[in-house]
Amino acid sequence: MTAIPPAASAQATPPFTFEAARAPHWFAVLMIVLFALLLPVGYLGDEGEALVTAVGGAAALSFVLQRRLPPVGVVILTLLTAWAVASFAWSPLAPLQAHPHTYNQLQALTAPKLVFQLVLDCAFVSGALKLSTGPRTRAMTWLAWTLWAAVAVLMLDGLAQGQITGVLSAMSGKPLTPDIAKRNAARGCYAVALMFWPAALFTWRKVPAGVPVVIGGLIVASSLLLGVDAPAAAMILSLLVFAGVRMEARLGAWACAVGAGVYVLAAPLVFLPHGAAAPPDLPSDVGKLSWHVRLDVWRFASRLIAHRPLLGYGLDSSRAFEPNIPMHPHDMALQLWLELGVPGALLGALFFGWLFYKVARLARSDPAWAAVACATGSVYLLIGAISFGVWQEWWLALGAAAVAACGMLLQVRREAVAVELPPDGLVAL
Repeated sequence: MTAIPPAASAQATPPFTFEAARAPHWFAVLMIVLFALLLPVGYLGDEGEALVTAVGGAAALSFVLQRRLPPVGVVILTLLTAWAVASFAWSPLAPLQAHPHTYNQLQALTAPKLVFQLVLDCAFVSGALKLSTGPRTRAMTWLAWTLWAAVAVLMLDGLAQGQITGVLSAMSGKPLTPDIAKRNAARGCYAVALMFWPAALFTWRKVPAGVPVVIGGLIVASSLLLGVDAPAAAMILSLLVFAGVRMEARLGAWACAVGAGVYVLAAPLVFLPHGAAAPPDLPSDVGKLSWHVRLDVWRFASRLIAHRPLLGYGLDSSRAFEPNIPMHPHDMALQLWLELGVPGALLGALFFGWLFYKVARLARSDPAWAAVACATGSVYLLIGAISFGVWQEWWLALGAAAVAACGMLLQVRREAVAVELPPDGLVAL
């Protein structure tokens, strides 16, 4: 384990942490249960990860609120949420959703859900970082073991082409067609890919050295067997990020901060024609149909952004451009630009830059943790860049859970090093 000098350790603070009393015992028990449920819920579907973080966040509100300035990251997210909610005023969907009369119409409103999720997810992260040593270690232990179990089930389901998920759904009274069962099973791959690195470092030296390598390989294999490319690509990219940051931690973390900012701010430029040069495309006989559809969506969204770059088209406006944009652009940066314009893109880039900046500050004291944090961030960014809408509740919840897991992992490692270090003034004789 990397030794952390006491002085550096005292100054190191994980993202989102508040200075308050430790979490009460009942909350610690609740968080252990929630971390144990996170990945099984991700496999079983119904996008229940948002419910997991909402329960934990609501419980944490009883003790995390206090009279002090919030962390910079929370301020950035608050500004982003406020701008998103305000932008709904000029969204083409606003007249259609202005007066909801049914639960389904109310549930379709993104703006109030973003406000609730901002409060509850930030409270969830803050509450997780206030756990004492024992509950924190048990929560991370349950997260790691449920991840190993989820990967094993995903691999079996991949070999069975989603039949296990189909049987479970039929037993619950919701029979699925084989293609839908396979698609639902694949959702679990995104969750295990995102939580892999914190669990791997937490169990390092507690399990044989080859186990994390095998688990990572199984995540890639199960993703490909279930027909989704994003988790496999994210695992490969994160391995490269981990290796690079591990070799030069501080420089690597700063490179991740710059890379995240460039991706968010420059994404529309990639898919616009430059002079006589056409935007990127794939040969007709290369890649799956979904990749060709994505490129068409990204080019169309980029043209829309070029027509209204300053304010964007308003929250949820992506859904007004069907069938050219199916629900959302399937790219986080393009959706921020399309719906929220320059302010949304700047705030999104600023938030991810801030996260990696926090990692860079701690990189010298614990390079292994910094490499894991950057690898986890790269998984979230890559999957968000090719798969999901930026406002999807379960994906935002998983992002909050990943931040919490990385922060808890840092605390576990710092406390372990503090135990190993001799008292001041004592040296080996």
